[in-house]
Amino acid sequence: MGPAFHGIHYQGSITEDGTIYFPIDLGGDRRDIFRSRLVNGLYQPRESLGQTVNSFYDDSGPFIAPDESYLIFSSNRPGGYGTKDLYVCYRRGDGSWTPPLNMGYLVNGGQFESWASVSPDGKYLFVIKSRDGGNTFWMDARVIGFLKRRIVSAPEP
Repeated sequence: MGPAFHGIHYQGSITEDGTIYFPIDLGGDRRDIFRSRLVNGLYQPRESLGQTVNSFYDDSGPFIAPDESYLIFSSNRPGGYGTKDLYVCYRRGDGSWTPPLNMGYLVNGGQFESWASVSPDGKYLFVIKSRDGGNTFWMDARVIGFLKRRIVSAPEP
C-alpha cells in the first residue's frame, strides 16, 4: 500500500472515498491516529489528525464513519473509566474535529474498551471489552448521535 502505512499498528478504518484512518506506533506504548487519502488510485502521504484528536497518551483503534462525520477511537488519557476508554470526535463544517468526548458509562465499563465499529446500516455499535475475556459487545448506535447533541449544545471554548 506504500510508505504512508509503514508503522501501522492494528486496526485501520476506511471511508466511502477510500481514505484510510489508522494508528501509527510512536514507541513507548504510544500511538497517534493518522489518515491517508486515496487520490487517483494512489494513497497520499499520511497526515496526523493533530493535537485536537491526538494526545500525549495512546490514541488508537480508530473507526471512521463512512462519510467521515465522526471518529471513534480508544485512548488511555486521564479521566477515563478504565484502562482504555472509547472517545468520539465529530467533523465540523470546516473539516476540523471537535475535541474528543469520552463516550461515557453507556459505552465504557471500567475495563479496557477498544476496537469500535458500527454496522453498515448504522444501527449497532460493536465494542471489544476486556472483561469476560475480551468479548465483543454490541449496543444501539444511537448513542453516537446522542453524544453529538451534547457537543453541539455546548458553547465553543
